[in-house]
Amino acid sequence: SKLGDVDGKTTLEPNDDAATVMIDNSWSIPTITDIEELLKYCSWKETVRNDVEGIEFVGPNGNTIFFPNLGHFASGLDMVMPDSWYWSQSLDMEMGDDFASAMAIKHDSKGALIEISSEYRSMGGFIRPVKH
Repeated sequence: SKLGDVDGKTTLEPNDDAATVMIDNSWSIPTITDIEELLKYCSWKETVRNDVEGIEFVGPNGNTIFFPNLGHFASGLDMVMPDSWYWSQSLDMEMGDDFASAMAIKHDSKGALIEISSEYRSMGGFIRPVKH
């Protein structure tokens, strides 16, 4: 690993999960499976909530979850880039232990594109905790 010592873990343990530590043990950063299910079973649309642009997902039961378009921090560039990343708790071992899986919200002239991507762990993405 370029980032330091490797401990062999591929997913966060509860004591390393920011949502679990900061809220309580009924919350966590989503797994890659949670994100895959969100993309498979929910519809989504671009919307604005409280003057913040973002993506609203609607589940089969009618419940909604909002992901603001916050961008991400590009380390070394000291600037916010336009694509928003929401981290999963899983490394992307196909890419190496410097990468984690994330839900990426990208924008182009046609609108939003949402996909699972692999991003450098040193880049500043966000988390959207889920409750168990």
